[in-house]
Amino acid sequence: MDNFTLNKYEMKRDIINFSKKISVGCDKPKSKFIMDMIYGISKSKDILLSSIAEALDENVKKAYTIDRLSDNISNDLSCSIDENYCNLAMDTLGENPIFLIDGSDIIKPLGENLKI
Repeated sequence: MDNFTLNKYEMKRDIINFSKKISVGCDKPKSKFIMDMIYGISKSKDILLSSIAEALDENVKKAYTIDRLSDNISNDLSCSIDENYCNLAMDTLGENPIFLIDGSDIIKPLGENLKI
């Protein structure tokens, strides 16, 4: 029998560790916002703020959580999240990564033979 509660906490711990790695250099509110958004999106499987706020399951009104998230979305995340994420991805991929792209999956809306 699987222990789903344990799996949930392992997933949350992995998300927290990932968000800490990409939010190095950010202040605490921005780091918490990043962690909340990543966890909320992954738990709710949706990008609506109401779904994310419900997934966070905080002890405040859902409207307050939505307001907090929307306030942070409108603020510029000027810390080095992009650079940290790229560095983390390159560390994971190794020194000489190879990317294979299948061009047959690309849909060109103006191509007569490629329209859906």
